[in-house]
Amino acid sequence: MINVSYVIGSNIGGQLGDRNGRRTLIVGGRLVDALFKALLTVAVKTSVLAFLFLIFASIANGNHYTNAQAMLSEMAPRARGTIMALTNATMNFGVVTGSLIGSLIINASDSYTLLGPAAAVASVTSAAVFWAFVQEHDSPTQREAALAVE
Repeated sequence: MINVSYVIGSNIGGQLGDRNGRRTLIVGGRLVDALFKALLTVAVKTSVLAFLFLIFASIANGNHYTNAQAMLSEMAPRARGTIMALTNATMNFGVVTGSLIGSLIINASDSYTLLGPAAAVASVTSAAVFWAFVQEHDSPTQREAALAVE
């Protein structure tokens, strides 16, 4: 169900990104993801609520990832393969690093409840860095015109 939610978020996010621009959706997806990850370990008392929070976080992640990949390919169309490979390598590094940080948090606190807020801090930080340093080059109207020419 989590993967289905991700696919739903990818499809909705892709269409919204094509129409309205990607930058705001990318940052918004990170912030929604941060909210539900923080709530997941702090406010959840039932597995049903945890499942719902994971679904919403997956929809937000699908939205974010789809628009980020599209934006990367638009920014460097000639180096698309290299950019995608480096992006995926960086994400895998993040998985390894996140696992290490998560285990340190659990060992230091003897509880998993700080994992959600720590993941939320990482998501908010990535959203802030993205918002500060990445600009969208083409407006949705310019993208539509370019697609119509092809």
